[in-house]
Amino acid sequence: MKKNNSAKFDENSMDYAGGVAVGTMGYITNFNADAQARIVGAMTEIAKWVKEEAGVFLGHIKCGIHLEDGTGITLNITNLENGVEVHGILEPSEKVEFSILCAVLDVDKHELDHMMFHALEDTFLDIEFREGGHSHDHNHGHSHDHNHGHSHDDDRGCGCGGHSHDDDRGCGCGGNHRHH
Repeated sequence: MKKNNSAKFDENSMDYAGGVAVGTMGYITNFNADAQARIVGAMTEIAKWVKEEAGVFLGHIKCGIHLEDGTGITLNITNLENGVEVHGILEPSEKVEFSILCAVLDVDKHELDHMMFHALEDTFLDIEFREGGHSHDHNHGHSHDHNHGHSHDDDRGCGCGGHSHDDDRGCGCGGNHRHH
């Protein structure tokens, strides 16, 4: 009689693979084709950052944008070469609700969250985050080492006027950065 060697997993696939997920929800005022293109750009920037940080982009970034009645569009990126896929059409609207989720492997959750908010802020859209938004107070006093040749000090108070990284990448926010 054969033994069943399959393991029992109480974890979901993201936990088992060592993945992280971050997301936020909110509203965009004056949504139109330009706003959609800016969100696509933000999603692409996040995916590029993940690839730079981890060496490969594994996971997905998904965004839903919809009206009060639930009609809307979804945007999804799972492959940088294919870019962001857009499903549906949303006419210009005074105010839309959005949610974005980034579920990826091999990056620090805190840094991914930080990058996601910077990418959204860098769209210069009129965005109102549903719950509190993003704080730039990152005074945790610890470092991250991702085993690929550099580390990041998390005693940086971005405010996007000053970031501190132990490498020459910066945070992409356009602020004045100190490099060690």
